[in-house]
Amino acid sequence: MRNRFWYLGYKKTEPKLQVLNLISGQYYFIILLLYFYQELNVKNLVTVLKNLYRKKYDIEEFDIIYSSAIKRLFKEGLIKKEDSDGKVIKYNLTDKGYGFANLLLSYVSLENRTRIIDKMRLRIIYSQYY
Repeated sequence: MRNRFWYLGYKKTEPKLQVLNLISGQYYFIILLLYFYQELNVKNLVTVLKNLYRKKYDIEEFDIIYSSAIKRLFKEGLIKKEDSDGKVIKYNLTDKGYGFANLLLSYVSLENRTRIIDKMRLRIIYSQYY
């Protein structure tokens, strides 16, 4: 039986990269950014994504792809919008979003994955406050 259905237990070892000029690429990238930064100012998020996008892709497509990725994240209940101080709008992950980000990171093949992810989060938090 095992010889006949070998492909069911087969895992690909090649990395599966998402490109930033696709809706799915920005979708996953925004989830991971929010996972590590916990909350992001919308203006800062757009600025950072545009700068990354300009390096490799045509900027004219950015607004359509970004807005579609954000709409998909809201529709699936992975992010929420918070208005603080009247003018500053921030995005946060919901509990479902954190679970999904953890699931995404569980597919990363690294030794000591949890320790590396925790170190990354601590460095980001440290850089925000010090």
